[in-house]
Amino acid sequence: MIKFFKIYKEKILILSSIIISLLLVEFFLRIFSVKLPDRDLLYNDYSKEELNLNFPFRHKNHGGECIKPRFIREMQWHPRFGWNDKNINFDCVEKIFSEGKTNIIFMGGSAMANYETPNFLTSIEHYMFKNSDEFRSINLAESGARLSNQLSIFIEYVPKMKIKPDIIIFFDGFNEFNGIRYNGDPQDDFYWAAGVKRRIHEPSKFYFDVAIERSYLFKFLFHSLLGFSSARIQPTDIAKSKIIESAKDYVYRKNILNNLCSVYKIKCIFTLQPLFVLSKNLTGKTDKQIEKWILKYFKNDEMIFKIGYAEMLNLDRSLKYNLNNIFDNQSNIYFDYVHTNKYGSEIIGKELRKILDVEKN
Repeated sequence: MIKFFKIYKEKILILSSIIISLLLVEFFLRIFSVKLPDRDLLYNDYSKEELNLNFPFRHKNHGGECIKPRFIREMQWHPRFGWNDKNINFDCVEKIFSEGKTNIIFMGGSAMANYETPNFLTSIEHYMFKNSDEFRSINLAESGARLSNQLSIFIEYVPKMKIKPDIIIFFDGFNEFNGIRYNGDPQDDFYWAAGVKRRIHEPSKFYFDVAIERSYLFKFLFHSLLGFSSARIQPTDIAKSKIIESAKDYVYRKNILNNLCSVYKIKCIFTLQPLFVLSKNLTGKTDKQIEKWILKYFKNDEMIFKIGYAEMLNLDRSLKYNLNNIFDNQSNIYFDYVHTNKYGSEIIGKELRKILDVEKN
């Protein structure tokens, strides 16, 4: 062993030096990279009750015992509508929908799924129905879902329900353009564009993307220096035609959903969600950090969503509930580019309640 070490001592020292140097560079890049705010800081002013993980994730009146999120990050794919994190007990849904109240289904992406809440006390549903026993609801929103995914969720679940909902509220906008943010086509959803397509058709490239994604050093070498493309990195330029086609896809799916809602005699309400890049006068410390992150990694976002939202509203004049300004002048409520803390949930809940009251009357 000693003889072996003497023979290869120089090579071992060189290799060790290289490995240590690479680890130091990785550490340096991690420390000084542009990051989103630490979410724990945005939970600082939550009460003990609001942080209590022993409380139900959602109140029983709003599907807490019927819809069970799995909170799993690994691939979980439904063959008909894509990403699927929720287990649904239809007997339970039928039970709460049979109580003679106004029954509501929520659909949307992760902003509507609202997984940032430790428990029901800071959920959108809680703020929306806080002092009322008039409503029962379930939340079928899924991470990354755009309206095309929600159309498939509707077809998958609503016909199976013995008691149909009175109202379905769709809360969308961000994910309609999320696929093209990751080199996808206008008809792609986020998960397909950002990984599933390569995982199925080009698995070697998928695992290469994953390896790069987990190392700041690899990202710097392969993306910044060598210019490798990746499904997980926003392209330098995004054609306006892609944005317009994505908006057209939303309106196309909305028209189909309206027809289905008429068939099942369900009142369907479509709303456009607020986004960080469309919100004005955000001056908080975390807002500046998010803005810096977006300008570093997603510099096209403001252009994408300004054009995209304008196009959707222009193509469909019946799309009257545009909530993109409800967070104006509200600092330090965004966790990131679209998700919010309890203050954001409260604003969204109260706005949706106003819309609900208008549509019910």
